[in-house]
Amino acid sequence: MKMKQPNVDAVLEETEDFDALLEAVRREEQDIMNCLIRDVFLEGEDLDRIYFRNVILENCRFVGCDFEKAGFLDVIFRKCDFSNCRFESGYFNRCLIESCKWMGADMSNGYLQHMTIRDSNLQMANFDHGKLEYIRVEESSLEQAGFSEIKWKHVEFFHVRLSGASFFKTKLGGMDFTESEIDGLILSDDYSELAGAAVSPVQAVELAKLLGVIIR
Repeated sequence: MKMKQPNVDAVLEETEDFDALLEAVRREEQDIMNCLIRDVFLEGEDLDRIYFRNVILENCRFVGCDFEKAGFLDVIFRKCDFSNCRFESGYFNRCLIESCKWMGADMSNGYLQHMTIRDSNLQMANFDHGKLEYIRVEESSLEQAGFSEIKWKHVEFFHVRLSGASFFKTKLGGMDFTESEIDGLILSDDYSELAGAAVSPVQAVELAKLLGVIIR
């Protein structure tokens, strides 16, 4: 899979006062660009429709904040906490999420492309009704995450915990789950989503039980 990586400048100027920067971009209707944002804590803040371009966010906590219809282009998230934040109808392109916590983040109806998620906790995150293209997830947790009615292509999971995730009405043909945990998936009554998915022999035994197959 040919992934595009974040095109972030090697040297970025660190933002000393994020609150002042946020106020300025709102007032002037500009984007947050070309900066390193470090050690910021915000809770319940409204950041809807704000665009981040050529930015690194490091060791930040944005808890329960509203990023509805916000955009992220060439952004690296490193050691950040975005738990329970709202990203509905958001846009992510050429982004890296590394060693982060996004538990319960709502990314439904979003458009995500060329994104890598590595060593991160996205338990109960919601991607329902989204469009995902060129996504790679490694060594991360997506337990009880929502992937219902997703349109996606070129999505790869490597050592990902997907236990209890919902793939209701999402076609899994061509997906390789052999190196991930997929027990307790939420699917349609006929389990038609699984057609064409690659699973290990052990996983096949567990899935066969869902179908009522008796293995002797």
